[in-house]
This record gives sequence, C-alpha cells and structure tokens, in this order.
Amino acid sequence: MGKKHEFGRRKKVALTPKQAAARKAGIVTTISRESALQRLLETAASLWFVKADSLVIHLLVIASYKNLEVLGKERGKAPSVGEHAKGLDFMLGYDFIRHATSDPQELLDFPEAINDLTLFSCIDSFGLIYGRRTPIMRTYQAYFALTATPDDHQPCEPTEFFPVGFNYSLCRALGRMEFFERMLPVFSR
Repeated sequence: MGKKHEFGRRKKVALTPKQAAARKAGIVTTISRESALQRLLETAASLWFVKADSLVIHLLVIASYKNLEVLGKERGKAPSVGEHAKGLDFMLGYDFIRHATSDPQELLDFPEAINDLTLFSCIDSFGLIYGRRTPIMRTYQAYFALTATPDDHQPCEPTEFFPVGFNYSLCRALGRMEFFERMLPVFSR
C-alpha cells in the first residue's frame, strides 16, 4: 500500500522563482489538469479503437477516473460508472498494479469489458466539468452508445451522440477501427 503522508494530500504551492525560471527556460512543461485529463482520455480511446492492451487502457482510464471523481463529486459531475458496474470491481486492474505483493507469480482475472463503460463514463464526466468533448471522445461515445448491449448498461440513446439528422443506422455494421476512421472526420467538423 502507498505511504500515507502525515499532512494528507499534496498541497497547492505558490510558484517559486526557481520554478518560474525553469518555465521561462523551457526546462519544464506546464500541464493543466484539463489538458492532462484530455490527453489520458484521448489516448485511452485511441488505444481502445485499435484493440490495444486492455490493462494499459484501464490504467489510463482509472487515472482519469480518480481525478474526475474528485473534481466532479461535489458538483454532481463525477463519473457514474460505479452506479452501472453491476457488482464488477472496475478498479481491479488498477488496484492489482498499485498494491503489489511479494509473489512474482500473482495472477489477475481482469474483466476487460469494464473498460468500455468506465471510459464512456469518464468522457461524460470530463464533458460535464469542462463543457466540451474532443472529436476522439465524441467518436468513442458514439460507438459505445451505438454498439452497447443491455448487459453493458447502455446509459443513453445513440441519437444523443450523433449530429442532428445523421443516419447512424448505417454505422452499426462497422467494426471499431472502420467506425473510427470514417466517423472521426464527422466529429471533427
């Protein structure tokens, strides 16, 4: 388990002259919380479309989830995946990596499908908190809403995620990557 700090979480500290100089000299990159979350979610969605490693996708999504939960909880804008997970531990993979044991042969039975709903929920929360979703985020949510089954706990109708008047029924037959390649330009307009 991680080391507990005596005084709680990291405190926000005023910019020091040394930090200001490092920024000015280009030694460090300043990243806003919004930008960091956008990058995590876009990377997770992009990897999901190409069916990349589900544990890596999970770690990106859960890092986003943990932040969005703190940012949105008091305003009713936190990810709602816990409400829809139907008994699945959607933090399982994250906790497996975070809480190592001394057993180098330890195994994880990871429910990969939980990534789909968790990513959808985190993108939704990002949109509620920051008032926008990127084209990659919108493309992912449209595909999820279009292809989700009742077991996936589909949170809404596909029409909510496509442009008004768009005939999305033709998209149902598309695979992940084909949908991404065809629809990302639509959501980029």
